[in-house]
Amino acid sequence: MNLLNGLLDEELIFLKMKCNSKEQLLGWLGNELIEKGYAKEEYEKALLEREALYPTGLVTTSCGVAIPHAEPSYVLEERIAIAILEDGVAFGNMGALDEEVLVRVVFLLALKHSSQHLEVLQAVTSLLQNEAFMNNIQKAETKEDVLELFQSILLEKRG
Repeated sequence: MNLLNGLLDEELIFLKMKCNSKEQLLGWLGNELIEKGYAKEEYEKALLEREALYPTGLVTTSCGVAIPHAEPSYVLEERIAIAILEDGVAFGNMGALDEEVLVRVVFLLALKHSSQHLEVLQAVTSLLQNEAFMNNIQKAETKEDVLELFQSILLEKRG
C-alpha cells in the first residue's frame, strides 16, 4: 500500500464529476495528466485507444470501477488519478467483453515501468475488495477525505 501513497496527488483527485461517456471522462483525465506534466502529448489518445481494445470496467460489491491506463512510454512522471463520478458512465467489462459496467470510481494508472504495473494493480485490486473503503470513497466530500482513506488503509495494513 505504501507503493500507492507515493503515486497519489491531491491535484489528481476529482470528486462529483459529471460525464456523458467514458471517452469524455478519459479524454478529460488524460488531458489533466498532460497539462500537469505527468504525461506526453499523445497520452490522451493512447489511453482512449487502449480502453477501446482492452476494457477496464469491473463490478465490485459496492460499485462499478474502472482501472484505465496507457502504455508506459507515454508517461513522464508516475501518478494515479482518481475520479469519483456523480452518476457513473458505462465502461466495457474487463471480464465479459460483450457487457458494460456502470462505473462510479476510476483509478487511472500512469506508470512508467511495466514491472511495477502488476504490483500497483494488485494494490488497487485489494482496495476494490475492501467494501468499507469503496463505500467511503464514493461518499468523500473533499480531496483530503480521499487521501485520508488511503492513509487509514496504509495504517491498517501496518497494524
